[in-house]
Amino acid sequence: MITVPNEIVFDEVEKCVARGENITIPLRGTSMTPTLEDGCLVTLSPVVNTDVLNKNAVLLFRYNGRHILHRFHHTEGETIVARGDNLYSFEKFNSKDIVAVMSSFKRKNGIVIHCNSFRWKTMTFFVHIVRLKKWIIRKFKKHILKTV
Repeated sequence: MITVPNEIVFDEVEKCVARGENITIPLRGTSMTPTLEDGCLVTLSPVVNTDVLNKNAVLLFRYNGRHILHRFHHTEGETIVARGDNLYSFEKFNSKDIVAVMSSFKRKNGIVIHCNSFRWKTMTFFVHIVRLKKWIIRKFKKHILKTV
């Protein structure tokens, strides 16, 4: 197996997407766990219109000199706010820094999930429920610690 530096990979990703092509790359990292796991293959597509972004969209964007693949959260004017499914912190960036949108991914077990499918929407729904549950537990723990 050949390892290629991120700068070269993402330079090529940006070129392909600019030409209107889809490109599939391996994912590295755990910030999108449990939805996306380290080593799965993600297929990225050009963003035709940012008006269609919703909480199911997973974006590849430039942020502080790096490329990040995280879920769209909301907009604040021209600013896009995103975060990883496994993170509490947000990234804020200009809509011009969006490189691509994830159109599908392939898990290590070979299952392919398309981002416009019912399965994807169901998975995303449960990600939001789990995140809300974690947030409630965290707030509850903080409250308990304050009273002790």
